[in-house]
Amino acid sequence: SIELETPLTNAHPPGTAVTVVASDGDAYVVKDPHLSFAYGGHADFRGRHGKLYNFLSAPGIAVNVKTEEAIFTLREGRLKVNGSFLTEAHIVARVGSNGPAVGRFWALASFWASELNDQNWGWQVINGTCAGRAFKFGRGGTKKCFELAMKMEHTSATFQLRNWTIRVAANYVYDRVAGPKHRLDVGFSASG
Repeated sequence: SIELETPLTNAHPPGTAVTVVASDGDAYVVKDPHLSFAYGGHADFRGRHGKLYNFLSAPGIAVNVKTEEAIFTLREGRLKVNGSFLTEAHIVARVGSNGPAVGRFWALASFWASELNDQNWGWQVINGTCAGRAFKFGRGGTKKCFELAMKMEHTSATFQLRNWTIRVAANYVYDRVAGPKHRLDVGFSASG
């Protein structure tokens, strides 16, 4: 069991805007990264540069994210921060039927902050494979891989598989001094 020295509390003042909107029961990761767990828990996360972390593992689906170091300023440049941001999100899903006619396959989809342009969108932001067949799309694109539905709007994408919805939203690294220009905010929601 895990015991905390101090209780987890909401570090954001009321009314603070976040990129990924979540309701009770949802979880999301925003900014440098701040984690909001289902039903109210909060934490800060400092990832190691260039490393992948598993943020969701459930039957038939997993989500891995990559962190990169960035230097940015806060408080109108008075505070310099050496932090980390999520810059890649990778979804792995088991799709297809259990029946003999189709079979089970892997669906892999990746959202790359490095593919975003200066206006925070791109034409080839998402790539992956569906049953071994490659695909790539960006702004306004969609892809269906058996029961995995993927849709990219202007700067965000939604990945839906059975009762899971993963939302990845692109944003800038504001007041950036060094490191990646764009970050990803990720939301997780389950129904049923």
